[in-house]
Amino acid sequence: MERELQAPRPFATPPLANGWQWQSRSRTSGSEGEKDAAPPSGCDSEVENIHDNYTSDDDGDLSDDTSDDYDSNASEKSFETRKMNKWFKSFFEDLDTLSVEQINEQTRPWHCPGCQNGPGAIDWYNGMQPLMTHAKAKGSIRVKLHRELAALLDEELSHRGTSVVPAGEQFGKWEGLRESTDREIVWPPMVIVMNTMLEKDDADKGKGMGNQELLNYFGEYAATKARHAYGPAGHRGMNVLIFEGSAVGYMKAEQLHRHFVD
Repeated sequence: MERELQAPRPFATPPLANGWQWQSRSRTSGSEGEKDAAPPSGCDSEVENIHDNYTSDDDGDLSDDTSDDYDSNASEKSFETRKMNKWFKSFFEDLDTLSVEQINEQTRPWHCPGCQNGPGAIDWYNGMQPLMTHAKAKGSIRVKLHRELAALLDEELSHRGTSVVPAGEQFGKWEGLRESTDREIVWPPMVIVMNTMLEKDDADKGKGMGNQELLNYFGEYAATKARHAYGPAGHRGMNVLIFEGSAVGYMKAEQLHRHFVD
C-alpha cells in the first residue's frame, strides 16, 4: 500500500547537444521552466552570425578581439603552419608567385586579408608599407589577427632577403653602422682631390693645378695648405688639401668630402 501511495519521481530528459536550441525541458515549477526554456536574448542571432562569418572553428580565436581564447600556442607553431591559417592562406599563396621586385612595387595594390568579410574588406593599400602600417595600427576589430599578419609579413620578407621598406627607397638612404667601430682619423684633417692635371707640356709631362691655385679654387672651405703629387711623368693629377687641426678644420674637411660624394 505504501508503494502505491508514493508520488512518482519527476522524469528529467538528458541534456540536448544543441544548448541554446533546446525546445523543451522538464521542470518542477512554472517560473523555473519559463526561465530554462527561453534562450538568452539575442543569443540565437549571435550564434547565426558567428557561424555565417566564420565557417570553421580552427584559428577562429584570432578574430575574437574581446575574449581570452586566443591560441596561446600560436607562437610555437611553425612559420609555414601559421601562414596556412584560413585568413592568410590565399594571401601568402599569391605572395609566393611574386618576385621581390614586384612585392616592393610602391604602386602595387593590396587587400588586407585580416579584413575580409568585414569592415575594410574592399579597401586598397598601395604598396606593402601602407598594408603593414594598417596591420600594426589596427585597434578595434580583429586586432590579434592583424598583429599576427604583421609578424608573418615581417618574417616572410626577411626570409626572402628584403623588408617592408627597402633601404633608401622611401625614406632616404642611411649608411648605418659598420661592423668595425674603429675609425682611422688622419690628423690634421686632409682631403685628396683627384683629376687636377690640366695638360701635358712639350716633353709629354703632366702639368696640373698649383698649390695656391687649388687653395683659391676651394677657398670657401678654408684649407690652410695644399700639396701636389709629382712623378717621373710630371704632375700626377692628385692634390692634397690640409685643414686646420681643430674641430672647425675637421668640419670643413668633412663638408668638402660631402661635396664630392653627394
